[in-house]
Amino acid sequence: MVYLIFNYDKLKDRMQQLRYNQVSLAKATNIERVTLNQKINNRIMFKQDEILSIANALDIGSDEIGVYFFTLVVKKR
Repeated sequence: MVYLIFNYDKLKDRMQQLRYNQVSLAKATNIERVTLNQKINNRIMFKQDEILSIANALDIGSDEIGVYFFTLVVKKR
């Protein structure tokens, strides 16, 4: 069976570049810390408004959102 997950490595790198950790990004975007962690770790999906809020906080242009939030990784189990 094939499972699709999103690769958030570029998002994590951007957070690190701008000196955000999950706690500070959660505060800046008004997303619960636990919820943000679950989303970054592919346990639950990001909502559109959350993506826009994070993109604004991390200065990610609208033309770059796909690279940060929609890069797929295929894992076979």
